[in-house]
Amino acid sequence: MFDIAVITVLLIAIVGVVIYIEHKKANKPHADTYKRYKVDENRKSVFLESLDKKDSTKTEVKETPSSKKESTVSLNKTVKEPLEIKKENVSEDITASIKEIPLKKENVVSIALPEADYSKFDHSRLLEMGLSEDEVRELIAELIAQIETELPLIEKTIDPLDIENMSEHLHYIKGSATNLGSGGISDLLIDFYTYVQKDKEIAIIEAYFKHLKSYYKELKEQY
Repeated sequence: MFDIAVITVLLIAIVGVVIYIEHKKANKPHADTYKRYKVDENRKSVFLESLDKKDSTKTEVKETPSSKKESTVSLNKTVKEPLEIKKENVSEDITASIKEIPLKKENVVSIALPEADYSKFDHSRLLEMGLSEDEVRELIAELIAQIETELPLIEKTIDPLDIENMSEHLHYIKGSATNLGSGGISDLLIDFYTYVQKDKEIAIIEAYFKHLKSYYKELKEQY
């Protein structure tokens, strides 16, 4: 009887031990999980602290407006100086190249302008024909009036050059002048008209026209 009671107590004790052990095993994962959680929390805290340190480092390194301006000025100066040196070198090279280029002498064509060295106008031929001095002077006065009218018309044919109309005006006063006398404006008009019939160099035409105005003035003073 005693033996059965002892065995029963031992069995109950064994069962209790077994239940206790199983209970410990069942609660162990929760403890591990809690430990892992704590570890993760610690790692997170460390990570956050490292981020804070990086942000503070960035804040400390951040450039102030003045330092940024100084950096920009320094950069501009660094870039500008080589460019200016290069520009000077290019300018010197171009100047040297220009000096080395041989200058070609243009072909200069010399034009012989008319000298128009004529004697004074002579109307003695009309006197030989039987006209009086007064009649001759009256005819010459008409010639002077004709030339005065034709001079601006001739000048208009020079620029732009119009040889055809110029020739007509010259022919008109040339005929009147040569009929009244020789020398002076008569000889000039002959040469002027003859030239425009064969050539049209503007410089020579302008020279003839200048002489024409000069001899016209001389004719007016003479009569």
